[in-house]
Amino acid sequence: MYCLYSSVIKISFRSDLKEEEVKAITSIIGTMIFAKKPLNDNVVIVLLEVKSWNILWFIQRDLVSIINKDPILHFHHYSFIEFILSFFFSQNFPEFSAVQDQDCHKCQLAMLCLNTIVSSVLHFNICGLKTSDISNRNIPATNKSAISPLLLYSCQFWADYLVCIPCMKILMEVVQFMMYVKLLFWIEMMSISRKAHETITILKKTLE
Repeated sequence: MYCLYSSVIKISFRSDLKEEEVKAITSIIGTMIFAKKPLNDNVVIVLLEVKSWNILWFIQRDLVSIINKDPILHFHHYSFIEFILSFFFSQNFPEFSAVQDQDCHKCQLAMLCLNTIVSSVLHFNICGLKTSDISNRNIPATNKSAISPLLLYSCQFWADYLVCIPCMKILMEVVQFMMYVKLLFWIEMMSISRKAHETITILKKTLE
């Protein structure tokens, strides 16, 4: 199987890729591997700040036998993830070995999820309701459409990444800002997405 996957990689990725192209490819594939759930291609572009859709299109086109071609990005077979994370892969494709740097990808995801939360995207009354008497289950879908998939993902999983990476001053500063300025908005967001029961667990996990 590894030999088959190796052939796919060799055919798909030309040898004269530029440094920024290799970096974008490893970032996208690394994110797909270490994300908590499959991400929409729009979310991947925003999360990774990939400057061009060309790289994502390039990966989806040339790895069509391995990666789902729909907007939700995921691999068809877990065996490909095992291949990417194997010693065999790093030895045969050293230029792409950064894809195995779990701490790097999780740190990137933690930082970008937190940046999303502390940005203006998350704010009071995010659904634009005219009254607070409406229960979460009765919020119209048109109002909920104002909530982006990126924000939903960030609110749910930021702490999962944070606790898996080395402590960094810049991350702690962003977390502190979130706790002082955005905490109630985050709780509201979790409540709207029917995940309020997870907030205590997430906060405990972060403090520990």
